Amino acid sequence: RLSWAAELAPAMARAVASSNRGPGLSDTEECLECSCGFTCGTPTAMQKHRGRCSLDARSLPATPHHREESSDQPLMSRSLTTSPGEKRAQLRHASSSVQSYKTQLRRQGSDGTLCCPCGFTCGTAMAWDKHQLRCEQNDLPNQPAKAPEVLEAPPASAPRRPKALTDPVGVVGSSQAAPSTSAKRKTLRLLVVRHGESANRTTSNKCPDPGLSEKGHRQAAALAQRLLEFEKEAAAGHLRILCSPMLRCLETIRPALELLPALPHGSCICHGACYEHGCAGRSFPGTPADEIVERFPQFLATGFSAEGWDYGGQSDKESSQECAIRAKSVVRMLRQSMEELWESSNGSSPVLILMGHQTLGDLLLHLLLEGDCKEWQYGTPKYKLKNASISELHVNPNGQVTAKDISSDYHVSGIR
Repeated sequence: RLSWAAELAPAMARAVASSNRGPGLSDTEECLECSCGFTCGTPTAMQKHRGRCSLDARSLPATPHHREESSDQPLMSRSLTTSPGEKRAQLRHASSSVQSYKTQLRRQGSDGTLCCPCGFTCGTAMAWDKHQLRCEQNDLPNQPAKAPEVLEAPPASAPRRPKALTDPVGVVGSSQAAPSTSAKRKTLRLLVVRHGESANRTTSNKCPDPGLSEKGHRQAAALAQRLLEFEKEAAAGHLRILCSPMLRCLETIRPALELLPALPHGSCICHGACYEHGCAGRSFPGTPADEIVERFPQFLATGFSAEGWDYGGQSDKESSQECAIRAKSVVRMLRQSMEELWESSNGSSPVLILMGHQTLGDLLLHLLLEGDCKEWQYGTPKYKLKNASISELHVNPNGQVTAKDISSDYHVSGIR
């Protein structure tokens, strides 16, 4: 039996002779067909296919792709083995029984190959039809690529505000701040500072409103050096100082005011409600506002009564219950100052300094960090504050308060 190469040679010779007479395949010419089901339009493609076929076509197992051939034409299609006088049958592609625009389009190759505008070429109608199912251009020539479909993102919902610290006095977590405004705000640094050593510690002659001792003045000078950290905020007007009306607090903060850039008017406030627990009452109303301003002209005095500090009770000496009520009013005042600083800071991180005392400071830290003062008790402080120490709290725009440092006093640790 002849090998497949010997059987194919006559047909190839006739195809080459035919190709010399005119152009390549047209829709009225036939295709070459292998018994395995492979079809092509050129002898070159059939020869390449035979090179890939490792088994004799007659020995291939029967498959749905095999076509029944007559005994005298086992390997070649009938169209190539017809006599020269016979009229060749018109080629019918598997995808269509009539000439179509697709058929014309895929006959663009000069060598008879099937060509797609996307660059794909093949030699069989079967391969072409499979390509058409995968081709994104849908067989249209020079079709512009489709623009990628843009999926519209769902409208962004308003960011959820974190649960704010529960605060009965409304200093934090207040809903008054608009979300659009709070989005531009940065964390505020609240410094609760205790005064330097009192002069009453070094003398037996006690007075209701003492100044600083010699050690207290040295502590105040060291504190001023540490507060130079906020020189930039002071120069930009993003720093505010709230001070107790008691002399020891005014003397403690004065060296810092002399070192820092001059603060805008209204940014250095002496508030009549920030005095220490039990230091005002009917027996001692406190220092009048005009006397404080005369001695400390840097301050704007506010929150004073006609007699002196802000005490509205009837006791000779303020009670713990009255002090707790006053502390809540101080917290509301702090909140108002925070809002004003945020409004004027233009996206910077503002600083608020409260110059105060041990007992009042302990009570304020209860309210700010825990939300209430139910566990506060006079004489047993939870937050123990050393002389001239700094307790730094961070207040974010949503009202949450966290403690960064409590009673930090490294700047005065070596002072005797």
